[in-house]
Amino acid sequence: MIDFQTFRMSEQKTTMDRILSQAYRESPWRIQIKWIGLGLAVFALIALVAGIYLSISAQATEVGYQISYLEATREAQTLEIASLRSELASLTSASVMAQRARDLGFQPADMSQALYVPVAPSMVRQEAQLAPPPSSKPEPLIKPAYKQSLWDWMLEEILQLRVNARGTQP
Repeated sequence: MIDFQTFRMSEQKTTMDRILSQAYRESPWRIQIKWIGLGLAVFALIALVAGIYLSISAQATEVGYQISYLEATREAQTLEIASLRSELASLTSASVMAQRARDLGFQPADMSQALYVPVAPSMVRQEAQLAPPPSSKPEPLIKPAYKQSLWDWMLEEILQLRVNARGTQP
């Protein structure tokens, strides 16, 4: 036989459980808002990554165009330099220079009439020295003063003060 009081208690317990679960259960519109918020957050994250990707791609494309422009400019300048060197070579060729000298009234030198002028050695152009000659003993990279520790320096200064106070050497 079923005890009526036990049955009633179990019924009240299930009723209480149902009431509590209804009280703590979220309403459907709140669940929908959570899902919408989560979807918008995912969409915002995807949009942020896509924006960064597009920004980097645009910068890379712009740098690529700049490189192409600079290479074309370099090529044009190389061609112009080659053209100017060719023109200089033709203007300074022996036949052109001889013709220009004749047009200016110069005549070919006759070695029997040549006059030699002695030049003092001090007026002779000396070679330029671009770097000092290599020495047999290389200079140290770190000066010895920078290798001294603070403790060593303090000891040295204290000893120097003692020597100066006494007027004698240690």
